[in-house]
Amino acid sequence: MTKTWQSKRGQQSPFMLCVLIFWYVLTATYSSAQTDYFVTSKDATKIHVREFGTGKPIIFLAGGPGLHAEFLKPVWENLANQFRCIIIDQRGTGKSSVAKIDSITISLANYVNDIEALRRHLNEPKVILIGHSWGGLLAMEYASRHPHETEKLILVASGGPTNFADYYGDNIFSRLMPEDIEEEKKLRDANELSLKAIWPGFFYDRTRALMTKQRMTKEMFGQDGIDPLLMKEYSVSGNERLTLLKGYKGIVHVIQGRQDPVAQAFYEIKNSMSQSQIHFIEKCGHFPWLETEEQSTQFFDLMRQCLK
Repeated sequence: MTKTWQSKRGQQSPFMLCVLIFWYVLTATYSSAQTDYFVTSKDATKIHVREFGTGKPIIFLAGGPGLHAEFLKPVWENLANQFRCIIIDQRGTGKSSVAKIDSITISLANYVNDIEALRRHLNEPKVILIGHSWGGLLAMEYASRHPHETEKLILVASGGPTNFADYYGDNIFSRLMPEDIEEEKKLRDANELSLKAIWPGFFYDRTRALMTKQRMTKEMFGQDGIDPLLMKEYSVSGNERLTLLKGYKGIVHVIQGRQDPVAQAFYEIKNSMSQSQIHFIEKCGHFPWLETEEQSTQFFDLMRQCLK
């Protein structure tokens, strides 16, 4: 994933910025799974998978695109006492490395094929997908291509089925203080991790944001170049995705922080999949489990409710 892709506002790619792996940095090590294996995708790429817990299988799709899945660790740890939590390292991240990052290896079709390879390995007729941020976009893409193999979508802080980058970036920057914007420019000019500066734009509680921002490192990212390839393809294929999602009749739950900079995406999700049920968490930004204890508790209660 590139760290230097710029939009018209000068910020980095919105979904590259959206997922700070705060918990990944806290743990500092790759989580030990009770089951650890690889599945082989359609193009022969080896995709790494870990499993935690027992019960009904649920597949986690992390954000980015191009970020390690470890930031979701608090979520799967909370649910693993009731569910079989399956964590896929999306290609180019974690242990799912590819020899070359280009439009041949990094494409929406390949990412969908990776999930389908996992579904076949699990021998499940249908899958439940939990997608956070970019992971929500990928979950919708999979459901649009495999509607009969998708049982349920749980979209957490997800963008919509088409391009949303402009308003998302504007929402983030509108929340920043002058010192944040000055820091962002300095970091960007130095080719450093500028999302440190704009991190407060993802939170409702600025104090919580400032407590965690210094924990970011470039090691949170996978291979360079993933983000611009996928986000460009996602943007240009929006109309086709909207049409295909009409054929998906499964369950859809949308969990959004009311103050998430991407919160208005629920309108488009609801319009494209009328069966969607929307769940708002008040006084909450892009990372419900990283806000206050009240928001975190509400988030996990909602997750269990949606998984029933």
